[in-house]
Amino acid sequence: MRLLAGTDVPFMMVDGLGWVWKKWCITGVTERKKYLMRDGAPRRIDFSITLQSYGADSDGLSSFIGDLL
Repeated sequence: MRLLAGTDVPFMMVDGLGWVWKKWCITGVTERKKYLMRDGAPRRIDFSITLQSYGADSDGLSSFIGDLL
């Protein structure tokens, strides 16, 4: 996802229940590493992504959901 952030390439978003939320662009990815082991490897990685609605989706339900995220 980090490589795709900022490329303005739209991707279909599908949730875990199979609902399709149309096309979105990944604008940013952040990650935080916690609970490091002795060799520096993280035992936990938290991440978040920032999305932007793409094209005609910007006036529908997917835009509303995007505003909530």
